[in-house]
Amino acid sequence: MLKKLHIKNFKSWEDTGEMEMAPITMFFGGNSSGKSSILQFLLMLKQTANSYDKAQMLNFGGKENDIIDFGNFRDVIFNHEIDRVLEFDIDENVDTWPRFLKAEVTYKSDKISAKISHKNLPEPKTKLSLASCLTGLNSMESIEYLGPLRQFPKRQYQWKNTSPSTVGKEGEYAIDAILAEKKESILEKKIATALQKMGLVESFRVAQIPTTDLYQILIKKTSASTEVLLPDVGFGVSQILPVLTSLFYSPIGSIIILEQPEIHLHPKAQTEFADVVVEAVKERKIQVIIESHSEHFLTRIQTRIAEGTLSKDAAKLYFCKNEIGKSELEELKIDDSGRIENWPKDFFGDMLGEASNRVRAYLDRKKTSKK
Repeated sequence: MLKKLHIKNFKSWEDTGEMEMAPITMFFGGNSSGKSSILQFLLMLKQTANSYDKAQMLNFGGKENDIIDFGNFRDVIFNHEIDRVLEFDIDENVDTWPRFLKAEVTYKSDKISAKISHKNLPEPKTKLSLASCLTGLNSMESIEYLGPLRQFPKRQYQWKNTSPSTVGKEGEYAIDAILAEKKESILEKKIATALQKMGLVESFRVAQIPTTDLYQILIKKTSASTEVLLPDVGFGVSQILPVLTSLFYSPIGSIIILEQPEIHLHPKAQTEFADVVVEAVKERKIQVIIESHSEHFLTRIQTRIAEGTLSKDAAKLYFCKNEIGKSELEELKIDDSGRIENWPKDFFGDMLGEASNRVRAYLDRKKTSKK
């Protein structure tokens, strides 16, 4: 599990400060505030660790199977100032065994080099190779990523008895994963239960079209409804399906990075989804890192902390903003009652201000109508 992360001079971040990571770590903030960049930094490190070229320093992407495409060093360095040093510190715990990696990456004479220090990592096969050192971090292998844009639902799916290692960054392998686990039926049941809990369906099942290798997702919206195919229900079901699959399919101990998992979900479903995440984290010992705009998800997390179902140490919440040309990070402090002690101004909009303006506008309109 990732324990701490500190990034300097990456994209809009001059310095994130030290971020403590928890089983549930969430980043909130406005558009272009830098939330996604923190997640993308971890994906760049994973991409580097997985690269076939272990002599390289950083893999910025650009090839077909890469997770992300950052261009080059100039594109990722803060303010595009190539004289700056891209720095990071990353701490992890593997079976209570701490590991640490620190790197300072520079670009000079068209060459990227790195100054590296580490603790309890296997000695890299290629000396002074950042890619080789990253391979020694268990967290790089454990990261699974699901992006905010997921595949459109299909009327039928072909399955060739494959067992994917991941649901894919667009959820393209989610149905394959469900079918791979179908003999046990555990995953399918978990997904059905979660969808029911979120108020999205009455029933969910995967059925084979006889004498073919084609399968269909059949859903009943209510107990009185007839079964329909996945494309014939609300779009939210197809978008949350890969998320739920990832939570319950990824290997135990995985680090799952989710961008806007709540997209296309109504408020009640977003609220109940928070409980699904809490269940998965506890049951499967996974770490979930989320970039979100959902007030409803956050509120349920606060409630679970207040009632003691979730330890406040099991959740770390951060607020990102970019008001002065660079991103800034503030940890949201939660007390034992689930209250956020340092609630940022206009965090989820100014609801009290909106209510006040609404009453004032109504009274002004009434006065005008009487004249």
